[in-house]
Amino acid sequence: MKFGVYLNQFLHKPDQSVFGEIVEQAQYMEELGYDLIGFGERHVHPSGIHEILTTMAAMVTATRRVGICSAGFILPIYDPVFLAEAAANLDVISGGRLLFGVVQGYRPEELAMFNVRPAERPGRTEESLEIIKRLWAGETVTHQGRYYRTTGAFLSPLPLQKPRPPIWIGAHAEEAIRRAARISDGWVASYNASIDELAHKIEVFRQAVQEYKTAGDIVLMRDGFVAESYAEARRIFEKPILDLYRGYAEWKRDSPDAYKYANLTFEAFEHRLVFGDPAACRRAVQRYADLGVGTLILRFQPAGLSHPDTMRCLRLFAEEVIIPLRAAVPVRA
Repeated sequence: MKFGVYLNQFLHKPDQSVFGEIVEQAQYMEELGYDLIGFGERHVHPSGIHEILTTMAAMVTATRRVGICSAGFILPIYDPVFLAEAAANLDVISGGRLLFGVVQGYRPEELAMFNVRPAERPGRTEESLEIIKRLWAGETVTHQGRYYRTTGAFLSPLPLQKPRPPIWIGAHAEEAIRRAARISDGWVASYNASIDELAHKIEVFRQAVQEYKTAGDIVLMRDGFVAESYAEARRIFEKPILDLYRGYAEWKRDSPDAYKYANLTFEAFEHRLVFGDPAACRRAVQRYADLGVGTLILRFQPAGLSHPDTMRCLRLFAEEVIIPLRAAVPVRA
């Protein structure tokens, strides 16, 4: 199993950059043996957030080994030729470390900011990925589609990874999971799925992978935190994560999974977390390994959780969870 951390791009306070914090965290993660760092995309956020593409580009120069993962770009809002070119360059300047994760987006405000109608998301996603794949393959692309048009487009330089950087798609609904199996290399599972939901959806994905004969990477995102004791972990983590979920309750008001934010108590969310003392976190990770998860991306730092507490969590998780599990035979990718 590979392990990554979804770094916090949200400003703790307006106009107070957190970039220095996440650079220090990413460099510490390299020392500790983590495999990748993940970045998300959000717009029209009142408190502020570091934009994904420029943040990833800056992080490439601050790190040497760790994978650089978009988790993910809101694909329908981009011109695919622009994003293909920018991502190819990220892969080149990082030495082939890009993991290209995309999502369809769900917030009406974000889509409206870029003149995208919600109903267009699946069509835009498929059409955009078709163009990106062709460009990354070295083709000169002329495309006159429903949503995108380009004439004689080509890239130089091409991505360093061959045949191209891995493409992962975040998806929640079964139809979208099957689409991820068909048109990408892997599926990023929702952080808010229960164990039973996750097991069912992994089976849906695996069946589709067999049908379409695709790569079938299974990537899971989870919120979590580790401390020396359950009480200490909860003392540090409870308020910041519930504050974040209150924001999600508003953002997802029109989403099919809005009901999952009806009960905003820690107990209502705890079963979805990789959380507690090291032994509890090892058990949680082992469950996901047993389900077939190949990459686990954790978010340890909601906005408002301190940088020193995050650094301690990164160290403890690496030393007391990742290292023992990698040494144990039962954990498998």
